[in-house]
Amino acid sequence: MPRSNKLRIYILVFLVSFSILIGSSYNTYLSYERFYNPDSETYTNTARFNFEDQSLVRKYRIIVPFLANITTWPIGKLYYKIFKDKRDVHDWPLLTGFFIVNAFLMSLSAVFIFAIMRHKRISMAGCVIGISAFLTGGRWASFLTGHPVTDSLTILCIAMVIYGLIRPKYTILYFGIIIGLLSKESVLLFYPMILLFSTGNRLKVLASMLGALSLYFLLKYGIDQLSGTDLTASLQQDLDHTANIELSLRKLFSPKGVGDLFSVYGFFCLPLLTGIFYKSFRDKISVYFDKLFLVFLLTIIVHMLLSTELARMFYLGSAIFIPLLAKSFEIHPAVIKILQPSQVDVDTNASNEDLK
Repeated sequence: MPRSNKLRIYILVFLVSFSILIGSSYNTYLSYERFYNPDSETYTNTARFNFEDQSLVRKYRIIVPFLANITTWPIGKLYYKIFKDKRDVHDWPLLTGFFIVNAFLMSLSAVFIFAIMRHKRISMAGCVIGISAFLTGGRWASFLTGHPVTDSLTILCIAMVIYGLIRPKYTILYFGIIIGLLSKESVLLFYPMILLFSTGNRLKVLASMLGALSLYFLLKYGIDQLSGTDLTASLQQDLDHTANIELSLRKLFSPKGVGDLFSVYGFFCLPLLTGIFYKSFRDKISVYFDKLFLVFLLTIIVHMLLSTELARMFYLGSAIFIPLLAKSFEIHPAVIKILQPSQVDVDTNASNEDLK
């Protein structure tokens, strides 16, 4: 496919994703309450450059709060002239800034996930299902877009890392590595996977990792100086996450834990869960479980165990899991029966031609 055509398709995916997220997350944005998620308190204070008495883990994730603050400047001049509903309990211009920034970053994530699916030769119909699952399948897309949190940037960086590895596109990979660590410290857990599969330019990849670590500790030092925080205290707080493993394991193997994981993508999981009962499906889908997928899955499981929010951490892996769901839909025997095989073949062949 010509580069100009690809760009137009990516722009279309972005615009459609942005429109869906703004609509589906609007009620979440309006119903914001600080008690609903303590993370939000830290991020709204961080956006105002108030680092004192904030979470020793979350206050260093300043990119999304900083972007939200910048976005707030023009919004603040007009917001209360447009809305007369006396919603003065919270800083609504700032919340609106987070809403717009998160919708933007989640839409960029959708573009990279779409590009990953096309690279894996998933048909356009499968890609539509995959993007739908990412944007609307569970509650997390709405929550992470409508609330002042920073996971949207982490999802984007992980998607960039996966895309950079499988293409390979090392400039995108470097960017995902550097910004990823600044978006969430646990992205460090992906470094072994990145080194293992970045065989083409490993020295530069290693250099980007060292650069990311240097930037992170420089930022950490600066914020600690501003807030009077001891560096060792924040590092100890990170290490204390290992105490969550036992609780996370109990949740993971409980009915509630299983239900939470299912709710991440909702009923979009059904083609995968029901397809395994068909031998033809198992034979086709088994190819998908390559070494990269398995190592990625292991890394996500570690994320889940270190955090008590299993479903939220699972959603961070959308760059790998969404293509799996899309492929499951495409090759499910029931779907093939509904769609004429000739049409499926034509769509898949057209997809393959587009990628040449």
